[in-house]
Amino acid sequence: MKYIISITAFILMSLGLYGQQQHQFTQFMFNKNYYNPAFAGARGVTSITGIYRNQWVGFDGAPISKMVSFDTPIFNQNAGLGVQVSNFNIGIMDSWGANLFYSYNIRFTDKISLRLGLGGSFNSLNIDFNDPSVIIDNPGDPSIMVGDDTQVFTGNFGIGGMLDFSGFYIGASAPTILENTIGEDNGQPTIAEFKRHFYGMMGASPQLSDRVSLWPTLLVSFVENAPIDFNFNLSFLFDDRFLVGSSYRHGGTGFAESIDFNLFYQIVPSFGIGAAYDLSIDQVAELGSGSIEFLARYDFGGGAGISGQGTGSGKTRLANPRYFF
Repeated sequence: MKYIISITAFILMSLGLYGQQQHQFTQFMFNKNYYNPAFAGARGVTSITGIYRNQWVGFDGAPISKMVSFDTPIFNQNAGLGVQVSNFNIGIMDSWGANLFYSYNIRFTDKISLRLGLGGSFNSLNIDFNDPSVIIDNPGDPSIMVGDDTQVFTGNFGIGGMLDFSGFYIGASAPTILENTIGEDNGQPTIAEFKRHFYGMMGASPQLSDRVSLWPTLLVSFVENAPIDFNFNLSFLFDDRFLVGSSYRHGGTGFAESIDFNLFYQIVPSFGIGAAYDLSIDQVAELGSGSIEFLARYDFGGGAGISGQGTGSGKTRLANPRYFF
């Protein structure tokens, strides 16, 4: 059965819920560039990553995200470049985005460094009011272009920074500085707009033994008129080849949005695959079967493995292996 969307639900899902204006990923630790441009090239190896996420499986019109990301170090590891292309679907809204990232690494000592990043983006948003599954409760609502498609093109830029010291890192970013207008009603006050997002991220990689490492990571997000969200992931890395972990995601006003589980296997030093499952424990749990996510990453030049030091290759690919993942 095709999804049926009333105008109230549409406004809530595509315009009103600012926290879902951007992609949500459980395996965010493998896709840091999306949240902070300072991470471009930080792993010290040229790599390409693909992610597919189906959020709230079984819920008609629920978010689906697809993203391909490429990044590489340049200037002898002193800077980095990154490119991302993404597609995001939710209800009758379909958006495409292209991002370009640049980062510069300032080394204070062998153990302390600061990365600064700048990003630019171009986005296309299409809202299909002609979709036959749409039910409009109030045809006179000026925000609804009945019988028409609404397509909006926007540009934006963002900044970020990340401080690394002794295997611990902490970063902050605003990947979208401008609050782009989505639609207007004949010059009247703005009907909807893309809101400014802020992110904070921190993590560490303490070695528990010769074969096991601990990987705690925290991602915090904030956007105006929405509660602060955070994801805390605790993973274990075995032999620099197999990673298993779990996350607690807090969002909205409830105790938690979901409990998540993630796996990553480094098949060969240059190629690895990952998967994640979100067990919803809020109101959405009654409407769907959780969320699933798949990831694949390829490193050029022999690969850096999960930790950035190679898996069985006998070579160290990073100038600074503390930038794990």
